[in-house]
Amino acid sequence: MAGTHKRTTPEIREGIVVKNAQLNFFMLVFDRYKLFALPYITAALHHNEHAVIEMITDNPRYFNKPKMDFLNRHFPGRVTIRPIPGKFGGWKNKKLLKSVRWLDIPKTQTPYVYIGDVDILILDRNIHLQHLNHANKINKPYSNMVRRNGINMTGLHFVIRDPYYKQINEKYLNGIVQRLRTKKVNLKSLDERLLCRIVKEKLGLPKGNDFRPVHGIHLSLHHPIIKWASTGVCPPAFTKLVQTPAWSEGIRTVFDNRFKKVISTFQNHALKLGREDQALATKILSGKFSKDEVQKFINRRQDIRTVKISLQGE
Repeated sequence: MAGTHKRTTPEIREGIVVKNAQLNFFMLVFDRYKLFALPYITAALHHNEHAVIEMITDNPRYFNKPKMDFLNRHFPGRVTIRPIPGKFGGWKNKKLLKSVRWLDIPKTQTPYVYIGDVDILILDRNIHLQHLNHANKINKPYSNMVRRNGINMTGLHFVIRDPYYKQINEKYLNGIVQRLRTKKVNLKSLDERLLCRIVKEKLGLPKGNDFRPVHGIHLSLHHPIIKWASTGVCPPAFTKLVQTPAWSEGIRTVFDNRFKKVISTFQNHALKLGREDQALATKILSGKFSKDEVQKFINRRQDIRTVKISLQGE
């Protein structure tokens, strides 16, 4: 029929259960960050076989039929795309939008939920096991840490679903949403600071045992291009990822052209920095330098992670 089109984004049902899934990567993607959506899904699900992804977005139409066909072919039954709920309608400011991830409860039923950043390519396997160990250490139904300023938590937040959302429930979160809609908001108090306030009020903040791994490569749009390669050579897990059928097909077909430019630049810089890191690692491991001299080498490269990744396998 003229003027009609087939809906390509699946509806989500309340309480949907994905068989054998342990972890739900619960993601918010909006504005230009949609360029990272498909690569994120590909990397995260490739490395975490017992995981699913539930992605909320300001523009579900971005996930057109070719994109959804790609996801259904490589990750059948493991990806849900849904619009940002209507109760957040009209939120335009990016600080407000970023806070949606703390104020909406994922619908897909899994024991664990990981709320992260879509511009990080996940390269670690079974990340829920690392975070569950940390949650047990701090005796909390979540795994995260408070930043040095003491009032922000980081934006990489793991939760044990049932005990976490029993306290931080829909009624409580809807009250926060209502206050944000009716009162003048200090934008500096949103996003990571809002998460910290919520967790502190309902569950208490962690004491010691700081743990907040990135789990991959951060391709941030907020840093100079050289920072994208700050981890030095491409880790072996990334090298293997780009050789998989899903990634290869995605690069050829449905990955955003802007992402292709980002990842190409990253790979070129990582190759150059990798050579420098190998040379630096060789100098350090030679044992011919004092601690002060070694520290100067490290400071020159700004981050010792470059050396570690140059030396480690997957």
